[in-house]
Amino acid sequence: EEMIASLQQAQREAAERQAGPAPGQPGQPQSPALVDKLAELRMIRALQKRVNTRTQRYSEIIEGSQAERPELREALKQLAKREQRIHAVTRDIYLEKNR
Repeated sequence: EEMIASLQQAQREAAERQAGPAPGQPGQPQSPALVDKLAELRMIRALQKRVNTRTQRYSEIIEGSQAERPELREALKQLAKREQRIHAVTRDIYLEKNR
């Protein structure tokens, strides 16, 4: 839901930029690259919030310091992989590898 909301907001902002500034307001030129980067960051933030929420839920389920059930261990591995992907994408944006 958060990712869809971020995408819809980015689409609205893109439509507003194409329409031009409102009458009586000075035009503020915006770089399309900056807007794309903001949309990417919103998506990353939404993904990170989901990972954090899921991590919190798993921590409430786990008794002690280790997950005992195999299905919970697998879920934690998948969550760790997702976190690594988020980290890699964020690093690529910072290093501007996605240009």
